[in-house]
This record gives sequence, structure tokens and C-alpha cells, in this order.
Amino acid sequence: MLERMQRFQKPLSHVLADSTDTESISGTEWSKVDCLLKVMKPLYDATQISCGVKYLTLSMVKPLLFGIINGLNSIEFDYDDSSERGQEFTDNILNGLEVRFCEVDRDIIFKKSTYLDPRYENYFYKEEEVKQIEEDIKLEIVRFLMPGDDSQELNVLTREPSGNQYTGFWSFMKKPTVNAREKNLETLRNEISQEIVVYLNCGLISPQQDPLVASTYPPTHTNTQ
Repeated sequence: MLERMQRFQKPLSHVLADSTDTESISGTEWSKVDCLLKVMKPLYDATQISCGVKYLTLSMVKPLLFGIINGLNSIEFDYDDSSERGQEFTDNILNGLEVRFCEVDRDIIFKKSTYLDPRYENYFYKEEEVKQIEEDIKLEIVRFLMPGDDSQELNVLTREPSGNQYTGFWSFMKKPTVNAREKNLETLRNEISQEIVVYLNCGLISPQQDPLVASTYPPTHTNTQ
């Protein structure tokens, strides 16, 4: 509604000026409308992006938050009375986002989801966080491949900081036909590490593309005669 008001500012101002029943919109009020639109633009863009997809968006939470915060911090207000209101509005939104989504940077599920999305991979995480994410992914896979192994080594490797065991994130998938228990645990972990390198070397795809369609992982190999 505010966007339409701004778009038709001149004709609307003329109509209100000729009206005896309604007060005209002052220049200060138009400045407030402009400030509100600037602040709400990053939120509008994020909403449009998240509503335009046909799959789960858990992996997009961190990138969308980053985009919103970056957009809000990049706003340049004019130096007038309305700019103070606009900056206050911006600060309130930033504080609200920090409170509402504080767990996104702590919850390993969000981190793994974003990392495993070929549009983002490790782009949003520091080196220490990437190591934690990759280690957690390895543990999930090991737990899936060795579901019945009660060895002390495996139990220690797959134990969460709270002491609770993983609940079988991969249990919905068909169990492998090979006897994975015969593999050396360290060998298995090395194979997973190599596969992670292959995944990262595939490179990022455009954030506007469908990751379920455009992903280049796993890479296809063409047999040559």
C-alpha cells in the first residue's frame, strides 16, 4: 500500500489538495513513507524469495537472515527528522531478528542444512565452524552406516555434547547392502572427508536456481573409449 502511495504521490497530492474533507499529506509525512519503504524493502525481498520456492527452506534461513541484515545496515537515510524515525525502526527490526533467530547460529541442524545446500556450501561460516559442521556430518554418516555397532569408539564419536545419542537422522533411507561394519572406522571417515572435498569443488550454483535440479554434485563421469 505504501509503495502504491509513493508511486502515485503527485496525483494523490493534487486530489487531496482539492478536497475539503481530507487533509493533504505533508512533505514530512512523505519522507516518513520513503523511510518506511527503504526499511521494509529487504524484508519484502526475503519474503518473495522464500515464498517462491517449492521445497523446504531450512537451508535458506541463514542466507536470508544475512541478506536482510546486510540490506538494513546498507540503508542510507536523508538527514531530516524522518531519518531518525527510520533509523530507530531499523534498529528495532535488527534487535528483533537477533532475539527471534538467535538459535540459527548455534543450532547445528541449521548449519548442516546450509552447508549441504549447493547454493551456499561453506560461504557463511568461518573455518572453525566449517570444521565443526563437517565433523558432525561425518558422525551422522558413520552412525547410519554402522547402526548396530556398539563399540565404545563409535559411541564416543557419535555422542552429542549433551550426552544424548543421535536419533538416526538418516534412518528414513534404505540401509546399504554392503556390510559397512567390516570397514575400518578411520578409513570410512577418510572416505567421507574425500567426498566432502568433491562436494565443495563442485562450486556454488546461483541462489536463484533450484538446488534439487541445478546441483552439479555428484559430478558425472563420461566414459571415453
